[in-house]
Amino acid sequence: QLDKLFSQAVIARDKKCKISGSDERLTVHHIRSRSHKITRWNLENGICLSWKVHSLQKFNPELFHDKIIECIGQKEYDRLKKLSNMTYKWSLEELERIKEQLERVINENS
Repeated sequence: QLDKLFSQAVIARDKKCKISGSDERLTVHHIRSRSHKITRWNLENGICLSWKVHSLQKFNPELFHDKIIECIGQKEYDRLKKLSNMTYKWSLEELERIKEQLERVINENS
């Protein structure tokens, strides 16, 4: 449920691809892998991309990575990288708070 809310919140917040400016076939990309639990639902770790731009991740991963860093800046990428490498176990109360935050972003931007 949080993964779906995360995607909806990032799209509601960004409204268009942060790389191309397109508003067609929007997807959400975790800047740092969603396998990193501490940043999985952190909105700062999400970026809205068009399907075309997102497909670069598979077809030209180096170019894709460069475009993400160009968009958010090296300093922000390094900050997210450091944060994502921390370990943390969420409590049920914290997960509920994350859910409420994501729902609030969706409602405020809809």
